[in-house]
Amino acid sequence: MVIFLLNQASAQDDISWERVWNKEVQSAAESDSTKVRDIVKWISNRVEYETDIRYQKNRSNINLPVAKRAYLDGKAVCIGFAKLFQALCEAANIPAITVEGVAYLQLEDNFENHAWNVVKYGGIWRVVDPTWGSGHIENREYQKTFSPRFIDISFEDRKFSHYPYDPALQLHIHPLTFEEFNNRELSTYTSSKSFDSQSLDSILQNYSGLTDTSALQRSLEFKPDDLFLKQLLADEYMQIAEKHIQSCIQWYSQGPDQEEINTCQEIIRETENWLKKSQKLYLTVKKERKRSSNSSTDVNLQNIERNLKTLHRMKSFSP
Repeated sequence: MVIFLLNQASAQDDISWERVWNKEVQSAAESDSTKVRDIVKWISNRVEYETDIRYQKNRSNINLPVAKRAYLDGKAVCIGFAKLFQALCEAANIPAITVEGVAYLQLEDNFENHAWNVVKYGGIWRVVDPTWGSGHIENREYQKTFSPRFIDISFEDRKFSHYPYDPALQLHIHPLTFEEFNNRELSTYTSSKSFDSQSLDSILQNYSGLTDTSALQRSLEFKPDDLFLKQLLADEYMQIAEKHIQSCIQWYSQGPDQEEINTCQEIIRETENWLKKSQKLYLTVKKERKRSSNSSTDVNLQNIERNLKTLHRMKSFSP
């Protein structure tokens, strides 16, 4: 195990990724493609993959964002590699996104949750896996081996190895369904969802992760049985509804006129739809996971019922 001694950084210091890029990565490259390669190579030298699951519970900087933990600890799992790569790309003025999804491990014939990146250079969005590009596990030990083959991975090479939850992050005009990825075989099924280069670029330029409603809706279209995604989307629907409810309550407390009340009544009807969508998803999650009555899902369902009653009372409001 390599131990890194940090002279200037500590768990309490605010890390400047621009400083790390300029002073530590020290890439003299002129092209973004070479800068990306230099970043992955630097991460490979700087960070080890942590194979001990106890690290997840006992890591020294547990309250810090994962990119900072990876940098300070000198070890991480895939999400740490991906977030650190994204931070350094952004410091180098290269657009990058952290991707969450599923990876297929051919040697183990197994699937696991994984994180990697999409990055834009040369006018094209490309896939980079800084974890797999930094090394590999052999006999349960991590072996550092920088591998450029995991930089700008072609769709052909990753279509059955990297499956992002959001199909837009496949960077392909006709994304694979999860069934196709799971079976590692293209079927005659053609999804109704497709992307042209312009719409894809627009999505990626404004990407805000799986907390975005449209990203979750796309994800469930391609992986409809995923309870994790259903839970996330139900949470998002409920949060949207609760924000609308608070806005209307504040509006009503200020003595609105009839026109403002009519506008708020329209918002109330939309909010009811958000709550009912959330309720339907939570009920599905509860049924499939067979959770107890004390679960967070039940608490959320109770909150939805209370919110629906609040909306019903607000409907009858008159100035």
